[in-house]
Amino acid sequence: MKDSGKGKQIIRIVVVDDESGTRSGVIRLIDRIDPSFVVVGEADNGYDGMLQIKELQPDVVIADIRMPRVNGLEMIENARNCSPHTRYLILSGYSEFEFAKQAMRLSVVDYLLKPVTAAQLTDALHNIQRMMMSEAGANASSSAETTTGDGFADAQTGAAYSPIVTHIIEGIRKDYARHLYLEDFAERLKITPEYAGSLFSREIGKTFSAYLRFIRMEKAKDLLQESESKIYEIAYMTGYADVKYFCRVFKDYTGVSAKSYARGLPGKPRT
Repeated sequence: MKDSGKGKQIIRIVVVDDESGTRSGVIRLIDRIDPSFVVVGEADNGYDGMLQIKELQPDVVIADIRMPRVNGLEMIENARNCSPHTRYLILSGYSEFEFAKQAMRLSVVDYLLKPVTAAQLTDALHNIQRMMMSEAGANASSSAETTTGDGFADAQTGAAYSPIVTHIIEGIRKDYARHLYLEDFAERLKITPEYAGSLFSREIGKTFSAYLRFIRMEKAKDLLQESESKIYEIAYMTGYADVKYFCRVFKDYTGVSAKSYARGLPGKPRT
């Protein structure tokens, strides 16, 4: 990814599709979307696609699934080792859910169904561009925000997280008492929930829901020992409308009941 000289980053793209009409149509769309998107290669099957990826090290690959010799998902799985920083956008006429699930396991950024519209492709590519620019900025900055080390097992403490993960962490720490969903964060960041969840788990070492529970339970522990609030009030203050459910989660997390903990009996978080 190089600077275009006009404030945007040039995104180098390879298009792999066995349908020549679709392939040329996608390339024409890309040429019209943004001058910072540059098609540097194309292939009509997954095997040749792997060779293109290995040789060109593109920023983005747009690929069909059903192709001769090697299908799109096999191509991605094999190419990840030789071009680990490449992002993948699946463009397929097949909407089977199993394909989508497998694609997300391969860290595919988005999954679009044919016939794709100019607006859909534009949004997908701009989303990828934003991700890449954000992550590049984080890697270049030695002063990127770090976590504060609350005793949680996400102890990459001292290591900089990507802006996407940092944004999610900040949101959880600020609004843990509210109903929080990964999908809402992903929508605000204009990325897929699958990508957000995969990135968060990879960097933190825990899922979004596990980290949210950690923040809530640690706050609940503080409140139980330091405040005069009732247990049902503390449950509400830490995001649990159902006090019985809060008590179950707390006991599972600490090993003791909320009532016992409030009386000073120590607990130990269960990871």
